[in-house]
Amino acid sequence: MYGTCSSLEDSWRLFEVAGDRNGLLWTSIIGVYTFHGNNAHAISLYLEMHKGNTSLDKMMSTKLLQACSKEDFLSAGQNMHADIIIKGFDLDVVVENALIDMYKRCGSLMDAERVFETMPTQDIVSWNTMIAAYSEHNDVTKVFQCLLRMEKGGVDPDQVTYLNVISVLTWVNASHDLNLIYNCITYSSFEADSNIVSSLIYFYGKLGYLVDAYNLFQRTLFQDIQVWNALISAHIEQGRTAEAVGFFSRMQNEGILAEKVSYRCVLSAFSGLSNLSTAKRLHACIIGSGYSQDVLVNSALLSLYGRCCSLKDAYTLFYIMAERDEVSWSALLRASSDLGSFTEASQLFERMLEEALLPNSTVILNFLLACTEYKALINGLRCHSCLLFSPFASNTAITNAILNMYCEFGLITDVDRSFVAAQEHDVVSFNIIIKSYMHADHPQEALKIFTQMVTEGFIPDAVTLMSALDVCGSLGNYFQGKVVHIALMCGKMSESAANNAAITMYSNCGYLEDALEAFNLIPSRDVAAWNSIMSVLCNWEDYKKALNIFFDMLLKASPDAITFVSILCSCRTEEHLESGRLLHHFIVTLELEQEITVGNSLIAMYGRCGASNEAERVFEGLVEKTTATWNAVLVSGILQVTAKLDVIESMQEDGISPNEITVTYLLDFCSNNGAADRGMFLHMHVIFCAFELDVSIATSLVNLYGKCGMLKDARNIFEKTGTKNLLTWTAMLTAYACHGLVEEALLLLPHLENETLMADAVTFSSILSACDHCGSLSIGEWFLVEISYIRMASVIHFDCVIDLLSRMGQVTRARSIAWSMPFQPTPISWTVLLAACQNLGNIERADHIITHMIELNYQNYV
Repeated sequence: MYGTCSSLEDSWRLFEVAGDRNGLLWTSIIGVYTFHGNNAHAISLYLEMHKGNTSLDKMMSTKLLQACSKEDFLSAGQNMHADIIIKGFDLDVVVENALIDMYKRCGSLMDAERVFETMPTQDIVSWNTMIAAYSEHNDVTKVFQCLLRMEKGGVDPDQVTYLNVISVLTWVNASHDLNLIYNCITYSSFEADSNIVSSLIYFYGKLGYLVDAYNLFQRTLFQDIQVWNALISAHIEQGRTAEAVGFFSRMQNEGILAEKVSYRCVLSAFSGLSNLSTAKRLHACIIGSGYSQDVLVNSALLSLYGRCCSLKDAYTLFYIMAERDEVSWSALLRASSDLGSFTEASQLFERMLEEALLPNSTVILNFLLACTEYKALINGLRCHSCLLFSPFASNTAITNAILNMYCEFGLITDVDRSFVAAQEHDVVSFNIIIKSYMHADHPQEALKIFTQMVTEGFIPDAVTLMSALDVCGSLGNYFQGKVVHIALMCGKMSESAANNAAITMYSNCGYLEDALEAFNLIPSRDVAAWNSIMSVLCNWEDYKKALNIFFDMLLKASPDAITFVSILCSCRTEEHLESGRLLHHFIVTLELEQEITVGNSLIAMYGRCGASNEAERVFEGLVEKTTATWNAVLVSGILQVTAKLDVIESMQEDGISPNEITVTYLLDFCSNNGAADRGMFLHMHVIFCAFELDVSIATSLVNLYGKCGMLKDARNIFEKTGTKNLLTWTAMLTAYACHGLVEEALLLLPHLENETLMADAVTFSSILSACDHCGSLSIGEWFLVEISYIRMASVIHFDCVIDLLSRMGQVTRARSIAWSMPFQPTPISWTVLLAACQNLGNIERADHIITHMIELNYQNYV
């Protein structure tokens, strides 16, 4: 009595005080726990009873077998089976049916078959249980074999039989068995059964046979709510939401009262229509039908309001709901995140955790993805902090969403920390962190992660291998890149995609022939393959071959905007102008002239080819202009000096903001043209736009102030620049050298040596040229010693010092350097010495130099 009245404690208390615990008492207490679904406790009671040598009876055995409802209890169920055989209950059809059902629910189909096949006689329950077992394993063949065997054995299928058969056919979309099962149902006179008709209608709908579903509906004599629900669901299944809503309205007009299932179905259909006024009318019908407090109906209604972009109605409904569960909270959370209301979504998420509720993983994933898409980092961080101590902390899919969020925001440290802290990784996790390191330009770290992935036994997928190709290309690791390319070719990825990805890798590794071979191996080249090889050839400055590839492409594929952006780079000088005009003609023919990237490339091309008028016509013809367009105009030669200096005002008049590239170019232009005042105005613009942190702009400012003699300002900017590159150091050292400030330059040089940067030949060339220009002999000689020591000196560097010494009147030292340098002196070297001797009136030495130049066949320079 206590057991059925939901009083487990009272039942247990009576059991504990009972003196003689006989079989009936054990059966009763075990039955109480199975009745309340506490199967684990019921099984533990069985084990305790077994130790006390209490006999197992038939009733107790069936109750215990019912308690073994999942795979975890299979071992206990097998022990019970052994007890049943010992007691001789295995000949009882009820017990054997319970055994089959137990093995079915524990997932052991083989054991279920063994029990079934050894039964002396099988009744309808036996057959139905076995058919249900095969249905759960989607084994259509075995299901029909059972159906034929039971009919041959004289057992007629009942309603449960056909429902199980229809269920498995629906699940596996077995349309070829549709007529067979329908004929069996008709022959058995079950065609009027509401449950079977409903299942058949839904089956037809799932297969896409909506006309057949409707015809069956029409033939049904008793069209109850269940049949209507099946018809509505069938149309929703196929995305025919308008028809589904129409059937719902017709059902109401015919006086059939909608129930919870009907409203859930039609709410799903309305979500597809996203019609707010209709949603409100449906809400009114729900209230009138008395289902306004059903939590599942309200949850569906919340989702509908979210789809209709009406968060106000969604929140109003949510706050008046008498009962809320994880589904309703999740519905509102998803609606808020989908509509970009991240503050409300974050607050909902935190409140759910406070109330010990958790949204499902799909909702959390959507929220994190929405945070990434809408750039709502703060909300994503709050969500992550809430998840750290939740059951979802070990959910790999959610961990990957967090990694992806940090990756998209460029937070490489957080990506790395979250990756290390994750309890489990999968291939997607490794793919994200490899991508993150590549975005941060850390290919060496990406390679380490790839190595770790393989070492830990993960099999790279196509995404991993594509990323690995990028890594190998960035590092110039040809041989490992070759291995990855072969792995891609042997995998599931198409040959075209694998070879297309390899083209850029081989080019970056310095193997153009391999890149061309990879291109030639592509059996059916898409536009991406053609674009890749043309881009590679242009990078290798093989412009003629790039153009030939383009004309070959015209016969086999249709160029796109990226094609022309790549191939226009092949037109570099005036001699390429006609080719550029021909490409422009193709662009106009394909109606791509208004593609902004194509337009920008055309302006740049005409600028390089010296056709500024044509570049201007392209610029004027563009409907849309961007910052990149104006940057192309700056380098194209369209604008005169004054116009270039005023370009920022012109851009702002068009509502376009200059970027770092614009400012860098203009600062360098001011430096080269002595426009200090305009340069200082640009500096103010840099500060206003917060561009001062950009190292390229900082370098240009140092160069500007240095050339204008404002060395204090140049040094101030230099010191404020956080991350200096080699060009920044070169600009500052060159500024000092230009103005003969030997001591300051020499004091700065040790700091360069302390940096992780290594000065290169270009750095030394710039500084030596400056020394030569202003006569800074001590710096020039020091640099020559320095670069010779690190083996970066070239004949150009020695020529600068020879010229410097010659102009300072130290011809003997200049001649000594010319004779002792580890290169063959150039005509320039000897010409500089000759001019110096003539200026100093040293005729004898001049004659000696002329004689030597004639011996070296340099007489044209004498």
